[in-house]
Parts: sequence; C-alpha cells; structure tokens
Amino acid sequence: MEEVIDKSLARKAYELIGSVHNVLLVGHPNPDGDCIGSTTAMRGFLTELGCNVKILVPTRIPEYLHFLYKEPILQYNPDPEGCIEKSRNTELVICMDFNKLSRIDNAAQLVEGLKVPRILIDHHLNPEAGEFDVLISKCDISSASEVAYWLMLEIMELYNNDIRSGKKQGKIMERLNMEISTSLYTGMMTDTNNFDNSVYPSTYIMASNLLSNGIDRDFIQWSIYNAYRENRVRLMGYLTGENMKIDYSLGASCMTLGSDIQQKYDFSDGDTEGMVNIPLTIKDVMISGFFTQYNDVIRVSLRSKGKYTVNGLAAKYFNGGGHPRAAGGRLYGIPFEKVEEYFFNSLREYISQMTTE
Repeated sequence: MEEVIDKSLARKAYELIGSVHNVLLVGHPNPDGDCIGSTTAMRGFLTELGCNVKILVPTRIPEYLHFLYKEPILQYNPDPEGCIEKSRNTELVICMDFNKLSRIDNAAQLVEGLKVPRILIDHHLNPEAGEFDVLISKCDISSASEVAYWLMLEIMELYNNDIRSGKKQGKIMERLNMEISTSLYTGMMTDTNNFDNSVYPSTYIMASNLLSNGIDRDFIQWSIYNAYRENRVRLMGYLTGENMKIDYSLGASCMTLGSDIQQKYDFSDGDTEGMVNIPLTIKDVMISGFFTQYNDVIRVSLRSKGKYTVNGLAAKYFNGGGHPRAAGGRLYGIPFEKVEEYFFNSLREYISQMTTE
C-alpha cells in the first residue's frame, strides 16, 4: 500500500512532541465520535510516550461517547476561565478533526493566547495552513481517527528506532493498546456511518489491524448504536413521522429540529447522531438535510448518495463544507420556520447552476 502519511511530516510532529512535556489536544464544538475518538486515542498514545496530556472541547460531550474515556475532558463552555487556568502550562497544541481555529468559536481565544507550536491532524478540505506549524491533513481518508492511526504508526517506528539506537530510554512499542485501538475504531466507524461513506482501502486495513489488536467490536457497536435513551427513539419517530418533508422533484428530504421540540423530547446533544442518514434509505431520496436550532445559530447536516454531492452546496449556501457525501455548516439570521423553504430553494438553485455549467 502506498504511503498514507508523509514521513517527513510525521518526523516533524515526532520531534515537536519529543521536545515538550505538556500537550493540549483540542477538538471541535458539538464533538462527535470522530472528535472524541481521535482525541482520546491521541491522549493515550502521547501518554505512553511520556507526555502529560489534556483534552479541550468547546462544548458538552454527548453521553453516548462517555465510554471512551475515564480521565476528565475540559469543556470551554460553560467554564472558559477554568479551562484557561488549567491550560497555562501547555507547551504544544494538537488540533484534531477541524481545519481552522475559527471552527472552535470562542475557544480559539485560548489556543491563540498560548503562543506555542500547533499541529493539525485532520481530514477536511481547505485547512488554514498559516495557523499551524505542522499540517497533517488528508481529505481522501475516512476520518481524523484514521489520520491519527497512520500517524501513530509512523511515530511508533521513529520512537522504536530511537530506543534501539540508544537515543532514547524506554520500552519498544509493539502495538497500540486496547484503549487507544477502541477509540480509533469508534472514531473511524462513526465518521463513515458504519462503513457506509468516505471509505478507502486504507480504512479497511486500519479496521482489520485494530481488530487484530483485540478490540471488542460488538461492545463498540452496542455502545454507539444500541444504548440510546427512550426519548431519542421517540424523537426519531416524530422527525420521520411528522416532520420530514420530501421534494421528489429534487430527490431531497428535509428535517428540522426546533427548540420547542427539543424541550418536548428532553433533547440532549448526540440524540440526533445519524438521523440525517435515515431519509437516504428511501429509494428516490438522494440528498438529506437536517437542521437544528441552537441559540442564535442553526446547525446544518447534509448527506447524499449515488452521484450526488453536498460539500459544494454546504460551502455556497450554508457557511460550511466537508466531504462529497457528508458535509455540514451553519445558518445565521434566517428565521427557523423559513429553514425548510431556504433549503429546498437553495438546492433547486444549486442543481440548476450545476446543470447549466
């Protein structure tokens, strides 16, 4: 198989990591399985290399991902001052699963204020290269967790060579331990929607290797897909039974989750994980949009199948981007009751423009 991670970039990351002790891993708001999977895996890996590691995310972590970690994770909101205080001794920042500091909202102030080197480990398009000292970003890969996996293997080789040559003291790292492997598999599995999109040959090789490490795949599957609250299942029934609108002329579906429905079903972050994919099980629905009201912002999730792509749609109309069949963004200043109309009109215009080009 061809080289997944550039060896020169892996060496730069390894040398930076080896020159510090206190590392801060930073994930994105509304963290998903890939965000928490990649950061908890990297914390475990760097800890084995002798680093003292903290994880920071801007907002609350969904309950269904709590099985991935025992050590606490800093949450910038609602405690920015506490996070700033606990991050003061940081010597290196590693940003994971986002492509620019503006993506982490107010937490960017903390990162920018640290004045230390930064590494990016990501898989999204158009990374903001000037914000990072080492940029390890590949968009033709399943997930940040997969990027992290292949980077870990490169760093393990460098680390083991240093031990064999006497440059470092320590034990040879023969394989990734169970906790690291479990986190990596969870991140990769969730970001591919259980191997349904953004899957490459390297993804299956990674999965096979992690299974060989002894991970409990059945436990991971159960923890992610079979441990929801009752309210989440009832919310799903409402969304698909009463809320979902389909425009067959566009081959598109739209679901909207307003604050009133969130309150009715005791909504919690993570309850809508995977719901944007449900309409795509309908034969003639090729594009699915899911919109969640969140304070003054509307969060946007877009998915597609077949020859249809949504990353261009997200970039042009929804202040976002992503992968061809899995993208997202945000809407500002549009009344929530107008979101459905805006989505279908935007899609209609986008398809018309694509057809005439």
